[in-house]
Amino acid sequence: MIEAWCNDQKYLTEADFWEYATDTVIKPGLEKYTRLFVAERGDHTNLMKAFNASRVFNPMFVKENGIDVLTLLVDDLKHFGPGFKEFATDEFCDTLKSELKELKNLAAIEFDWSNTEKSKQYEERKQRKKLRFLRRLNLTQIGEDTVGENRGGRSVQYNDWKDDPGEVSRRIYGWWTTMLIAKPTSCQTFRTALRLVVLMQPSSASVERVFSQLNHIRRRCGYKMLEETLEVRLMLRYQLGKGNDFE
Repeated sequence: MIEAWCNDQKYLTEADFWEYATDTVIKPGLEKYTRLFVAERGDHTNLMKAFNASRVFNPMFVKENGIDVLTLLVDDLKHFGPGFKEFATDEFCDTLKSELKELKNLAAIEFDWSNTEKSKQYEERKQRKKLRFLRRLNLTQIGEDTVGENRGGRSVQYNDWKDDPGEVSRRIYGWWTTMLIAKPTSCQTFRTALRLVVLMQPSSASVERVFSQLNHIRRRCGYKMLEETLEVRLMLRYQLGKGNDFE
């Protein structure tokens, strides 16, 4: 959209460019985000409030904030909705609040976030990705590779695990696993609440992959196959590790 607009302009200043980008390209997206995630009756406002409340399970956040802030987050756990009836129960939430001081004591314990087997695997994967990128870059520069753009698709590469939402979540869960083994009598209600929260599936990616595979099979094999045949073919692709490709 921006490129087409630039081609139509005879004279274009930097101020003109940013004005167009802000008002025509960026602003509608921000307005849609506000309408869906921020507005009082937005389709996903409660979901955003629930995710925000989940920070009460983050020991790094707990360590840096006071009991009053954490208490407000416990109150907002009710936004997880009717499927999490415990969070709508005053007795359950009051018990969580009574454990906040104990939780802060756990969060204050020294913990080496990088010295675990899973953490080392993450760093090794990051280094391998970096080496692959450098090899592709070198091939492009010497003319042996005609593809110079990022081949990572929608994936984002992070320099630090603390900037990687998925890796942060995994390490937080690892922290809880370690602490609840070391301190089995601590934060019993938080243990239950954590089990509920990790059941939340915020992404539809896995479902979308199933539909993509179904469409792929139907395009290749036709649209008249029996439902049972379609199901068997789909399951076979996943069992053979073909769930993420389109070969």
